[in-house]
Amino acid sequence: MAFKNRGGILNQGVCWWHSLFQRASIYLTVYRPELSKPTSRQAKAIIHSIAAGKRVVEVPGYHNLSEFSRDWSGLIQKKLEEWQLVDGFLKFAWINGLSGSTNIKPSRLLGLMNKIYKSTNEQNEITWSMWQLTAQNIHINFII
Repeated sequence: MAFKNRGGILNQGVCWWHSLFQRASIYLTVYRPELSKPTSRQAKAIIHSIAAGKRVVEVPGYHNLSEFSRDWSGLIQKKLEEWQLVDGFLKFAWINGLSGSTNIKPSRLLGLMNKIYKSTNEQNEITWSMWQLTAQNIHINFII
């Protein structure tokens, strides 16, 4: 994106949602620079669709996410902050980062990595994992 992580609760940033938005943009957007740029209302709908991550979204008037996010950084930032509030206070998603052990047996890690490899390379799925790093250990939440 054309802007860095900022804002959010206590001005500590929206890093997780910034990253999710970028990931959705990588997998689910088709840029159509030959078309007219969107209006503010259309850009807001595009941003919402990208954040939802449920379907491929056409982005008219732009070559890539950097261009689009430079022009619409305010709307994107607002969406990321709303998303953070919904996940944090309504869905209590932050609990996921506190649950589980920060230790994992090598055999369990190997099994998880093999599952990711299989889903990506053999089943042609878009796979991602969430890794939470702590000072001493690694906490891993796999969402496949």
